[in-house]
Amino acid sequence: TGSRVKPVSSCGLRTTEPFLRLPKTVLVNRYKLSGSDETLLVANIHSINFTLGTDVYNEQIEALTQAITTHKGPVIVAGDFNSWSESRRQIIDGMIDRLSLKAVTYNSHNRVKIFGYEIDHVFYRGLETVSSEAQQVSSSDHNPIRVTFRKSPDPRKIARASY
Repeated sequence: TGSRVKPVSSCGLRTTEPFLRLPKTVLVNRYKLSGSDETLLVANIHSINFTLGTDVYNEQIEALTQAITTHKGPVIVAGDFNSWSESRRQIIDGMIDRLSLKAVTYNSHNRVKIFGYEIDHVFYRGLETVSSEAQQVSSSDHNPIRVTFRKSPDPRKIARASY
């Protein structure tokens, strides 16, 4: 997570890819919001990819959900969810419902798809989307996503997030 502001707290959740034995990580940071007692929770994920079934995938998404459940302020959850199947998408939809998140929408259709499913997502709550874009690049197997949020209609209180 890149930020100009030091987080109030930071927590990493590590899961090992079952077949390739590579670490996959969720990073959860909380940031103080100026002029408020609330904190902004920002979670980034690089999700499990190669598994038989969805048990380990579900465990990682459940750990992410638990890390966010008790947070009362605004939330941004972004990353490579590797949501390339209907069963994985259903797990993500369950997380969205349980955490009362909304999905960022995009005018461009540049997010990477695998088997017809977008794998990179940005979800949020307690914020308003000011702008969003997915840029097509040739330098990575993922296209960067840029979203600008604001806490209130006051344009001076804008939070930017890039994945």
